[in-house]
Amino acid sequence: MLKDAEIRVKMIEALQSIAPDTMGVGQLDDDLNLQDKFDLDSVDLVRYLAKLEEVFGISLAGLNYRSFLTIRDGMGLLRSKFDRP
Repeated sequence: MLKDAEIRVKMIEALQSIAPDTMGVGQLDDDLNLQDKFDLDSVDLVRYLAKLEEVFGISLAGLNYRSFLTIRDGMGLLRSKFDRP
């Protein structure tokens, strides 16, 4: 099982792959609204979810991209995916 720190780093790396102007891992507040801060549109957020699916090897089909507007919210949803049998 992945630890929270690993999930966080992978989430931020995925974000940086679709929005290169995002801050480094240590500088990003987990409660920051990513869409507002980095001026991401809905297409960017869908690309972010697709990248997360690729990175974590899971399906996020059916989830609203707005569930991933903060790192903290995204981590909670990803953790719930990993905890399922």
